[in-house]
Amino acid sequence: MKNYRGCYASDFQSKGMNLDAWISHKADVRQNSKNINIRIDNLHISADANIATAVFTQYYSSSILNSKSKKKLELRKISGEWKIYREII
Repeated sequence: MKNYRGCYASDFQSKGMNLDAWISHKADVRQNSKNINIRIDNLHISADANIATAVFTQYYSSSILNSKSKKKLELRKISGEWKIYREII
């Protein structure tokens, strides 16, 4: 989860959660799920020097959940690295 957390900006927000709550939620999901598979389609990326947006359809399946959702990731370049600062589903 340390590497996963490293993909996110410290001010990340999604579904009313800050980064600590998000990582805790994702750790719980990972611990309670088996056979996680994620596939994306229709990826569209737009970017300038410091801001990027990725929009795609995500297909998620695991032992506890199957879903299809439209996702939008907003990223910012921070100290030369791209970090996710917002995820919208």
